[in-house]
Amino acid sequence: MNVPSPQTIAKPREAATPSAVAEVGAELTPGSPEVWQPASFKEWEGRERTRAFLAAWSQQMSHERDLRSLSAKCIFALIAAQTAAAFGIVIAQGAGALEPFSYGCE
Repeated sequence: MNVPSPQTIAKPREAATPSAVAEVGAELTPGSPEVWQPASFKEWEGRERTRAFLAAWSQQMSHERDLRSLSAKCIFALIAAQTAAAFGIVIAQGAGALEPFSYGCE
């Protein structure tokens, strides 16, 4: 039977303690061995499909955001016009300018 010696077994406390950063490596550039590269065509195709999906989705979200902004501006303008018209009617009524239109409303 092969029984490992106590020196080869890592102590749980030592294994859980993270080591400090010894040094910072060089900057990663595309094509360097440290940068992830797809291992197969299928993996590359999956990455490209995901990239295309996310690009289309972000473009769609941008377009929807612009439409929501436009509709909010239109709604705000309509509410402002309605408020101004109601205020104008109250002012005109107070000034007596609507008397000719109130025939038979007494």
